[in-house]
Amino acid sequence: MDEYAYFRNGLIYLLYTDDLILASRKKSEIRQVIEDIRRSGLKITVEGNVEDFLGVHIQRLEDSKIKMSQPQIARQICQDLGFQENTKAKQIPAASSRILMRHQSSKEFDKSFNYRSVIGKLNYYEKCTRPDISYQTHQCAHFVESTKVEHGEAIRWIGRSYAVPEMTG
Repeated sequence: MDEYAYFRNGLIYLLYTDDLILASRKKSEIRQVIEDIRRSGLKITVEGNVEDFLGVHIQRLEDSKIKMSQPQIARQICQDLGFQENTKAKQIPAASSRILMRHQSSKEFDKSFNYRSVIGKLNYYEKCTRPDISYQTHQCAHFVESTKVEHGEAIRWIGRSYAVPEMTG
């Protein structure tokens, strides 16, 4: 399944499999596209203003700004990491004093959570709404095959810096 974004005459089409978002400054343009689709014989359901799309919560703010978040995947990450509602959040996504490497002489990761699964969720999370954790997430992903204690701690830190605030806030 591929994601697609199309732009045409000031209209934005976001298409994923059989889900579509139309965005434009003019509602009349959106109505015209909907009418054209129906006239072509396709059966569609119009759900109005978008609030959720493929797990992404979309909130309209003042001054035509939009805030996108993924509270469901944030909760899943926190659950996977064993965090509770009162888990203290971190202000930054990684400890600047720690550099991830193979740490060959370190202890093996204790498997207190499914490292590979959390990495996958963090990849989706950073791709959709949190590009600010992409570097840290991808650094941790290098160690899926030979995970050490330091790598598990790094994943927990990322979760505490981004997933916890969304889970509780």
